[in-house]
Amino acid sequence: MAGDVLRAPLNQRAWVMQERHMSPRILHFTKHQIFWECNETICSETYPKAEPVELFRRAARSKAFLGQIAADKPDSPVPRPASLQPLPTNPYHLWYELVGIYSRGGLTKTTDKLIALSGIAREMLPHLGGVESDYVAGLWRQDILYGLLWKTPETTGRKNQAVRPGPGEPYQAPSWSWASVNCPVTINYQLHSTPHDALATVEEAQATPKLGPFGEVRPGARLRINGTAYKAQFRYSHFSGRDWPELTIGTKRMSSKFKGSFAILPDDPFADDAQTRQRYRHVRLLSILQSKQKGTFGRQSPGSWAWLVMLMLVPTTEKPGEYRRFGLVELKGNGSDTVLDLGMVGKRVCDPLQGTFTVI
Repeated sequence: MAGDVLRAPLNQRAWVMQERHMSPRILHFTKHQIFWECNETICSETYPKAEPVELFRRAARSKAFLGQIAADKPDSPVPRPASLQPLPTNPYHLWYELVGIYSRGGLTKTTDKLIALSGIAREMLPHLGGVESDYVAGLWRQDILYGLLWKTPETTGRKNQAVRPGPGEPYQAPSWSWASVNCPVTINYQLHSTPHDALATVEEAQATPKLGPFGEVRPGARLRINGTAYKAQFRYSHFSGRDWPELTIGTKRMSSKFKGSFAILPDDPFADDAQTRQRYRHVRLLSILQSKQKGTFGRQSPGSWAWLVMLMLVPTTEKPGEYRRFGLVELKGNGSDTVLDLGMVGKRVCDPLQGTFTVI
């Protein structure tokens, strides 16, 4: 059985996550036995040397890293265990993993999203080599291109429940932050370790905190990102009894039903009323990262894989030249970059726009 923390209801799990990961030692009192958890190990009465339950293992990696952070602080009252060796984990990977764990929980008050992780963000700051202003609405300025590539679950059934606050609801975060959606998110931090090129640069990432630098942010946060954005048309198509996101890029039509090569991941799945269809019919695909192994229709190098990741943006109705994030597009495998290289006719249809885009 899992401990009391892991058995907490969803609306409590997000609140207790920070306490669990930052506490150096925890006792879990369950119905049948006691579990011990610290920065070095997890064990129980049944398994006094180690606990093989996968539910604990997933949390142990991030907890061990946070334990190392706490032990490395100059004023830490907790002595550093001799067995605690430096971990090879990238600290940004840790953050993305914690965001994913946290987003699978729930909060009664969704505006508390950034508050709930503020303590962990504060502890991690010295290990990222930055200053307080480098933390922007749940993302880290030095790693922001990767932090922008969070995604919501890929679904193929129609759902009408919006994941972002509607008109009249309290502001949570800018559309480019994972904190703006009320659903599980994942960030593919494996992109760090594969050879790739950055196709965009962030010129400005600005958010005004309400109180402290790691908590809620005020409306008006913005991101200015320079790159090339291609025009596309977005819609849903019905196939085999399911609804699939579909993009028309230039003269090519791409659908998510071909999962092996093309993933279209709108943040708000299946918001498909008439007003939404009209507003989101025309989107811009802003190229962010591309693998060094370019997509070709020939044989690829052993052990390599071509991929291209783009943000889907839609223009706002409030101000010309402003956009909101709409989702993520992932092209994978052979031919992944030929979609945007269609010759002169195709490029005119794609209408590539080079410049700086303001995303709110």
